[in-house]
Amino acid sequence: MNRVALLSVIVITMFTGITSAATIDWRYGANYNGPNGFLGIDTTGALVEAINVGGNANQTVDPGGLNITFTTRDILGGGTFGSGSPGTTDAAWNTVINQTDFDGNNLNVSNFLTGLNVGTEYQIQLFASDNRNAGLAARTQFFSDGAGNDSPTFTQGTFQSIIGTFTADATTQDIGLTASSTDPILNAYVLRDITGVAPAPVVSGAIGNDLSNRDASGDGATQAVFYSNFEGMPDDGAVESVNVFFQG
Repeated sequence: MNRVALLSVIVITMFTGITSAATIDWRYGANYNGPNGFLGIDTTGALVEAINVGGNANQTVDPGGLNITFTTRDILGGGTFGSGSPGTTDAAWNTVINQTDFDGNNLNVSNFLTGLNVGTEYQIQLFASDNRNAGLAARTQFFSDGAGNDSPTFTQGTFQSIIGTFTADATTQDIGLTASSTDPILNAYVLRDITGVAPAPVVSGAIGNDLSNRDASGDGATQAVFYSNFEGMPDDGAVESVNVFFQG
């Protein structure tokens, strides 16, 4: 092989090796505050990693056998702060969410995820909240995949999680963070392998209907219902149409 051909191979290898922007399909996840807020952690598939982004010590969230250990990793460059407890009955989950990482600029984090297996289907659930006061709680934020796909926008003070699913096309994956304040935040994330797992069904419902006892998976058991994205609905006395996600 001559030098020109060898150089071409090296250049092609370099550029294919840095591709880390698989398309992510985004949706709202469950809220994660209140006495049982830790149940908002989605447990679909197999756990790959759980990261306490703003913390300085590992935390094991284990009410009722949940048993998820969040290890620490500093991702954003602005430092950490206490953003407010989600008010659950689990001290470890309260600590994970109260410890928050931030950056002084909206940004795309290259290699946000590493060690991925090409062709594997993954689910990432992101937690980003700041409830210190009304002004800060009103800030909005969304995530992106580096390939032009943005998550739904959420308000930081509502303890609204965001879920993204994707098939890895490289061993790494970029994630972008954009906040209305240009100071994006992140408390934690959970990455799961969902290869071969059927997606959670979505049904239309209405406020006031009893949707708490539905067999979403058809196995004869009742699955939990997580209501999502009630924010901004008109208070006009009418029944509003909503999307209800069944998990399980």
